[in-house]
Amino acid sequence: MNKLFLAPLSFLLLFVISCEDSDPVDNKLSIPDTYAFDRNGSNTVSYSGQIARLDMLEEMKSYLLLADGGQQIEASKLNDMFQNQNNAYSTDALNNAGKQIKSKTFAPDLDAKYYENAFDAVAAASIVGANGTQAANGQAGLITRSNGNTILVDENGKEFTQIIEKGLMGSLMIHQIFNVYLTNERIGDNVENDATEQGANYTTMEHHWDEAFGYVGVPTDFPANTNGIRFWGKYSHGRDALIATDAKIMDAFIMGRTAIVNKEYTQRDIQKEIIYEQLELVAAATAMHYLNDALTAFNNGETGDAFHVLSEAWEFTRALRLSPQKRISLDDIDAILYDHLGDNFWDTSASGINNAKAVLVNAFPELAPVQDQL
Repeated sequence: MNKLFLAPLSFLLLFVISCEDSDPVDNKLSIPDTYAFDRNGSNTVSYSGQIARLDMLEEMKSYLLLADGGQQIEASKLNDMFQNQNNAYSTDALNNAGKQIKSKTFAPDLDAKYYENAFDAVAAASIVGANGTQAANGQAGLITRSNGNTILVDENGKEFTQIIEKGLMGSLMIHQIFNVYLTNERIGDNVENDATEQGANYTTMEHHWDEAFGYVGVPTDFPANTNGIRFWGKYSHGRDALIATDAKIMDAFIMGRTAIVNKEYTQRDIQKEIIYEQLELVAAATAMHYLNDALTAFNNGETGDAFHVLSEAWEFTRALRLSPQKRISLDDIDAILYDHLGDNFWDTSASGINNAKAVLVNAFPELAPVQDQL
């Protein structure tokens, strides 16, 4: 693993953790190669709530895919999944997890009812889709992709499944990483990091850092092991050959956790900044990737494919709103969405897509050399 730090490596000694619950932590060890941290021979890493929410979103997507296949679905079911109520999931483990997606979703999206409105819209569109109605400009319905599969889109050509799933990758996962768990309120110098929590084997600061890691969707030995990667881990890995984000993200999480146990808070903050930078870069590069796919689809006359990838590009671009230290302005994000792509994909043009790419390159100049290969 690449263990480059921006400060002397002498800071990287880890504690040999030998304490009982609520005892101070004050012995040091070397940095691990994977996201594995022990105390008294027992694991200190826990992010079961994050795993549950990723599982919930996967099951929500599976339900939405029924509508893509021409089946009618219910808004009430999606709302129950969103709030984890009425045994909406297929397993007792999720239904009884005591976790939900809605309570962790970006507040402005909740205030705007972004997802509840989408649930209502996809349920209504699924009725006409089940009747075989084909999508047209101004008409929600099914549209066929080049692989023969259909997708359900709204009257503007946006694919509901992608708007909801990829939207929540931002509004839930990136929001929780950037605006909740990696903030001073959760991992700042005043957060408890001397004693373990009652009945647990981790300090409060350690646990909050772990919970941020849990939203990335990778195994503890990523990127050597890519089995089971999902959501942000999947999209980082998909772009890694060109922008090399996998190891940078993973190393930063491991090194930051090391620094927390070490009480080396300058190093913790350095690694936090790397996480912000690299995950934002993944979002920008993935938006670029789907814009390129849209150009190819339009050139091939494959409207269904174009709408599919434009819907993904739309939500990865929206995810860029969420960084508290974003490198792209809100005005530029709006310009991509509403000026260059336009709110109606039936009217989106190749020139508009290229203009959107130019805005991204201006904000993320490291994408310039690979903008057409992503």
